[in-house]
Amino acid sequence: MKYRSLAGVLLAAALAACSGGDATGPSGGTISVQPNPVTVAVGDTVRLNVTASGAVTFRSLNPAIATVSSAGTVTGVSVGATQIVVESGSRSDTVAVNVVAGDVARTFNVNTDQACGDPLLVGFRTAAVGQHVILMEDTRNPPGGFTSAEYQEIANRFDTLVWPTDVQAFGAPTDIDNNGKVIVLFTRAVNELTPANVNFVVGGFFFSRDLFPHTATTQLQGCEGSNLGEMFYMLAPDPQGTINGNERTAQYVSNTTIGTLAHELQHLINSSRRLFVNNAPTFEAVWLDEGLAHIAEELNFYAASGLGPRQNIGQSTLFASQTRVDAFNEFGIANFGRFGEYLRNPPPNSPYADNDSLATRGAAWSLLRYSADRKGAGDQPFFNALVNSADSGLVNLGKVVGPELGAYVRDWQVANYADDAVTGAEARFQHPSWNFRDLYSNKAFGGYPLQVNALVSGSTRTATIRSGSAAYYRFGVASGATADVRVSAAGTTVANACTPVTLSVGQAVQVDAATTAAFCVAGGTGSDYVLVVGYPVLSTGRTAAVAVVGTNVTAVSGGPTPNRLPGISGPAFTPFTAVGGDGGFELALRRRERAELSPLIGRRGASASIAAAVAPTGVTLTLMRTR
Repeated sequence: MKYRSLAGVLLAAALAACSGGDATGPSGGTISVQPNPVTVAVGDTVRLNVTASGAVTFRSLNPAIATVSSAGTVTGVSVGATQIVVESGSRSDTVAVNVVAGDVARTFNVNTDQACGDPLLVGFRTAAVGQHVILMEDTRNPPGGFTSAEYQEIANRFDTLVWPTDVQAFGAPTDIDNNGKVIVLFTRAVNELTPANVNFVVGGFFFSRDLFPHTATTQLQGCEGSNLGEMFYMLAPDPQGTINGNERTAQYVSNTTIGTLAHELQHLINSSRRLFVNNAPTFEAVWLDEGLAHIAEELNFYAASGLGPRQNIGQSTLFASQTRVDAFNEFGIANFGRFGEYLRNPPPNSPYADNDSLATRGAAWSLLRYSADRKGAGDQPFFNALVNSADSGLVNLGKVVGPELGAYVRDWQVANYADDAVTGAEARFQHPSWNFRDLYSNKAFGGYPLQVNALVSGSTRTATIRSGSAAYYRFGVASGATADVRVSAAGTTVANACTPVTLSVGQAVQVDAATTAAFCVAGGTGSDYVLVVGYPVLSTGRTAAVAVVGTNVTAVSGGPTPNRLPGISGPAFTPFTAVGGDGGFELALRRRERAELSPLIGRRGASASIAAAVAPTGVTLTLMRTR
């Protein structure tokens, strides 16, 4: 397998006729040399490994750049590029050598196109060292990056905030490189992932390939592109926009760095423990891995603000101190932005969709938070159990939540409407940690964005609902009248008589649409109802097409409808503007991991299935009186 170094790519191409790891001489035999090309720092050495049938000799074409010993040890002499000729009898090969500055501490593979093949080796210098982290800087980074003091401050915050918070919740990462620390690479390779003139930015990533050995072990097959250690990759400052025209000031990068570190550390912990501690047969499902990474951001908000979960946090709580506002802007607001993308259009989205959209991420975070709160055992045992499991996806979540997982999903759908908006609603229809309607009324968001459909008497409303999600219908009933509201599969009608329902404010009735699909709803002065049509089946990718029609229903106004007024007064949080997410990069990366790396995990076997006793199994209807 060939290695690329940035300075050596053109050189290697020019030598393509005579290099390539295997070279054929006049006798038709072969000689193999690895690595090729080579990146080495001034004063450092790299040993060439040669496979040949006879005696081998080495010579440098420019000893002023690099020398080579009779044993094949290449020593960097000065910055530049040269070649080493390796000969064995009538056979020869040429190795491209790139010598980088002497302050380069190590070279790393930063190829994001492949997990194990065609590694792109570049040099890194040590920028800062902490108790639990080593920050390293790509020698190719643009000018105007972080100062030494700024790097050290990042290391300090990692040590005092991110590390203890993530490790307490999820467990410690492994230490396969025996350095006692996590390596964080600030590299232009991350900047290069964001094209010019797009509405998204890639802020960093973790790549599971770095946990694999180069050669096979009893647990894992070999991955030559692995960097053999616990690490992840971060955006580098680029104030002049030299990479794809995207200006990234040091302040801009600094504002997102700590939250991204918290996010990526969860990925590292999750993958390393699944590979080496939990004996899992595969990686975690993408939606759950991402949801847990966003939980890591939330947990760091609590640690930084001094607040905690299940405190129904609203604006008044946050604006009580600048520390809390700063913590929310740094760790919390992005989760609200992503969840807002889900609330704007729930039916086609889902917390456990097989994609990496902002809507999926936001819904997964919210469902995990709701589930931990409702389970009541505390954050640490709940999230730790999810990370330290050999199961994955819905099976994993189902084992931690228990047989009520389907009911949790159904009630979470209702809570997205009723939370802090419906007097007397049951606790299971609330979000204990966040006052969403109040926080979304901040100018940073412009109002609670949940998509709610108004029922018009005699008109049919249709929706296609993805498994895990719901559609919302609001209507009133005039005093002395009785409304008939029916739900059916799209293109069909409900023939049976409606079921009489009388509710007080805050009360709800929940039924399976397979048995009851029509309600007779009595009217009253100012009566207001919401019908939540949910599809909480525990399977990804399924859909249910439904039709809803009401007769004798009336229009309603006022709360708790979504509030999208742009002119809300009062102080504002930092607006969430990353509408485009990361352009699908992380999903592509995770799928590449699973395609290339899952077959390298020596432990085989499928995850268990969801227990048949878990309910519900189809479309559910929740009718709640809200006024």
